[in-house]
Amino acid sequence: MKPGPKPKPTELRVLDGDHHKSRYNLSEPRPGSLLDADAIPPRVQNLPEALEMWQFLAPKLVTMGIAGDVDRYALEALCVTYAMWGLKPSVQMTTKLQAMLSEFGLTPSSRTRLVGALPREQESPMAKLLGG
Repeated sequence: MKPGPKPKPTELRVLDGDHHKSRYNLSEPRPGSLLDADAIPPRVQNLPEALEMWQFLAPKLVTMGIAGDVDRYALEALCVTYAMWGLKPSVQMTTKLQAMLSEFGLTPSSRTRLVGALPREQESPMAKLLGG
């Protein structure tokens, strides 16, 4: 892991007007289709607290454009970690849970760093930059 702040997604850098256009990662991977919030993973179904967390978060993250189908396992890990933290809270588990929550923009400060999916009818700033 590299030291320093996490890099901004390319689309956010374009919106912010970053002057270092040569440093744009135009090949940045993008998640595929949005997560199917109704497809509950088996590990989540077996833990009531994890199931409650999935049913609460998954639809909201999909609506925000944050959770793609490739994020399913990360969200599953978040829900299971939350359930385990509820059973046996510890400083280590709390730290891990806070880090996972930040990855999905589920803390006030981390939300300011996220870029959600644009509605389908709007053209993305990256497409405008690339001319199509």
